[in-house]
Amino acid sequence: MKKILVPCDFSTPAQEAFKFAVRIAQQSKGEIHVLYIIDTTFLHGNPSLSHSYAFNVSFLKEMEVEAEAKFRKMWERYSPLTLPVKFKHSIGSLVEDVEGYVRANEIDVIIMGTHGDSQARWGTNTEKIVRHSPVPLLAIRKEPDTDVKNIVVPIIPDQFDKDFYDKLKQLQRFFNASLQLLWINTPRIFKNDSEAQADLQKFATQAGLTNYSIHVRSDYDVEEGIYRFARDNDSDMIAMGTHAWKGLVHFLNGSIAEDIVNHISVPVWTYAMK
Repeated sequence: MKKILVPCDFSTPAQEAFKFAVRIAQQSKGEIHVLYIIDTTFLHGNPSLSHSYAFNVSFLKEMEVEAEAKFRKMWERYSPLTLPVKFKHSIGSLVEDVEGYVRANEIDVIIMGTHGDSQARWGTNTEKIVRHSPVPLLAIRKEPDTDVKNIVVPIIPDQFDKDFYDKLKQLQRFFNASLQLLWINTPRIFKNDSEAQADLQKFATQAGLTNYSIHVRSDYDVEEGIYRFARDNDSDMIAMGTHAWKGLVHFLNGSIAEDIVNHISVPVWTYAMK
């Protein structure tokens, strides 16, 4: 995690993401890229607003100057000046610009604050970035108070993606953490405990995982089951693939990773499975 991107609107969650990025960069001896985007997608279809704001040079200049001032204040408050931190602002689409910046600058990981509100514009865009990011994304509501030592990995035993598990093992090594492999039984998707445990063990062996434990829990839905397990077991992070819950499971439970990002207070690491 050498090159870290923090999409930033300077809200409290965004500043918490920056603080966590500083911790990661200090450990990895890496660098942070802070990206502020004046998102004009809300102007589409509204010519009066487009005319008044999107092409008003003085208005945009004021926003850029204000963003520069907010960045400098955040940087001076939370980061040692010896840590490489780059700042860029742009005008366009948050989701498209983030993806383009990641590719152009060879970013390793995105760390992004979430407001915990899927109805808010920023929350909706966070979900889209979670779904499409070409690199791992860490979504956080608040910087963790403790070190990351226990990582919950909710998985479906019959779905395997080598690239995802290679990234997961890199994450585990970086934090020197243990993995808690988790299968959630629900009334609609169910395996008996011994069958689920055997499948999880087979899966862990196939993925070449080490330092892990296996857990089977029952709940009314997958999201609630993950939330309760993480809470009851003092888990420090949740790691999951954004396309892991496919087919019937996705049909019955929706977009699990995106819902988890918005409703769980611990950091959530996601990576798009092929």
